Amino acid sequence: MIGDVCSWRWQVRVLSPKRLSQQLEAAREEYIRATVGVRKEQRVTLPKLVESYARDARLSPERLVDAVQRCLPESLRAAVQRCRQSRPASKVVEWAPYRHSFRYLLARDLAFPHLT
Repeated sequence: MIGDVCSWRWQVRVLSPKRLSQQLEAAREEYIRATVGVRKEQRVTLPKLVESYARDARLSPERLVDAVQRCLPESLRAAVQRCRQSRPASKVVEWAPYRHSFRYLLARDLAFPHLT
């Protein structure tokens, strides 16, 4: 489910088991595009949820910013690159609080097919 913050309507996206990997990849990129920001061309604002992912995946700040940058449109990608030119990736990232209006729910049989 993806929440529309302005109107508080919920959108439901149904994922199919055959294309689950591709659909989750697309959803990850959409999430990054929707939540990443650049502040004063000095800081890259990332959602706190990404910090947990980066820690679990053992991504260095440089690799994390690289991965995020690949998901962004060209204008934001260029802004992130300008941030990185002035300071190291570890000093560029700023963590934004978790947005409770944005979430994904997986049906039990999709998440745990061996239990059905």
